[in-house]
Amino acid sequence: MGFALRKASETEYWLQLIHFADLLNEKEFESIDSDRLEIFKMLTKITKTSRERA
Repeated sequence: MGFALRKASETEYWLQLIHFADLLNEKEFESIDSDRLEIFKMLTKITKTSRERA
């Protein structure tokens, strides 16, 4: 799960880079970033819960 969490974090970097390069408009960026953040939060919770149970 740690690998997925790192990749989700890396996705933030690439998404911002694409946005700053004006390849996404603001509405597209916010929509995708909102989804990315939701996935990141879920992965964070799963990772935290897994560590607590181990």
